[in-house]
Parts: sequence; C-alpha cells; structure tokens
Amino acid sequence: MKKQFFLTLLAISIFQLSSAQTLKPKNVPAPVLEGMKKYLPMALLVEWEKEDADYEANFFVKDSTGRLRTASALFNATGTLLEIEMIISKDELPSGVLDYINSNYSNPKIKEVSQVSKLSGPKTYEIEIKGKELIFDSEGKFIREDLD
Repeated sequence: MKKQFFLTLLAISIFQLSSAQTLKPKNVPAPVLEGMKKYLPMALLVEWEKEDADYEANFFVKDSTGRLRTASALFNATGTLLEIEMIISKDELPSGVLDYINSNYSNPKIKEVSQVSKLSGPKTYEIEIKGKELIFDSEGKFIREDLD
C-alpha cells in the first residue's frame, strides 16, 4: 500500500513537471475553486494548472475500497466541471480492450490506463503505449489512436 501511494505521488509529480503552468490556489479563480468544492469535495492534495483557457486540478481520491487513486478534473473559468480522468488498472478495462491491443500492437508496453468521464459525452478509456494514446468507448470498442 505504501509503495502504491508513493508511486502514485511520483506519477502526479512527473505529470505536473511535464505539463502546463502550475498555479497556486490563490491564483485560481473563485468560481473554479467553488466548482471543485461542489463536485469533488473528497479530493485530497489538490494541485492546480492552467490548461489554455481552462483549469486542471490534479489530486488523489479514495475509491470505494479505500484505495488512493490519482485523478484530475478539468474546469472552465466559470467553475463548470468539464471532465474527470482517473488512473485505473488494466484489470478494470472493459472486456476486449486488451485483446485488441495485443492483436494490433507488437509487444505493447502499457504505460498508463485512464477512465475519462466528460459531461458532454460518454465515458471513454485511454491507454498510453509507445508514444500513442488509444481511445476506447465504454463497451471496449476501439475509437481512435492519438499521438501522445
């Protein structure tokens, strides 16, 4: 459990160093902070970034088993929640996803698996392999491949 916590903390730290502008909470607009409190009051160790015109909160959240998970939430400047992305394990993917990856990619080394829930659309799964991001729908059907 301690090892998982530290690995998760390391993943957030690396993610934060490699992405957009990091913000102190005092520099995040009040409506965005209020949106975070409204939608995700259970979030732990929240850190903020500016992503173009939006604001991203990176945090930990406990799942139903009490396990800490790495997650992020994207808000617009008015505090509207746009999406939530949570790191999950390969075992939590819909059936068929791993079969598709193993059939279509030679020696796939999965770096990260995420479940993405957008307010404007259905839940998707993002799997990062070899500098690519593979997107699957909630049923496990392949949607597209994006460059990471």
